[in-house]
Amino acid sequence: MFGELGNLMKMQSEIRKIQKTLKKMESVGISDDGLASITVNGEFEIVSVKIDEDVLKTADKRQIEKAVSHAYNKAAKSNKEASAAKMKELTGGLKIPGMDGLF
Repeated sequence: MFGELGNLMKMQSEIRKIQKTLKKMESVGISDDGLASITVNGEFEIVSVKIDEDVLKTADKRQIEKAVSHAYNKAAKSNKEASAAKMKELTGGLKIPGMDGLF
């Protein structure tokens, strides 16, 4: 019984380490048309936004908004996939109740 408790405590410690690592992680999303690029951190906060200079001169507001939105969504998806991969690595693919949606 105590052996299992020790394993759970070890896993909890590893989860905390992964959470710290993931918070420091940065992912970049680039819109399909290449007009916008967004970098987000592990907490899904925007770190930087880049918009092609030529786009600012020629594109309309809606086109830029769509590019920025698409770039953010790609970066967020990349973060989620990296988080899921780290957790799968730790848990060996086990589904742990209450852990869905945390990573």
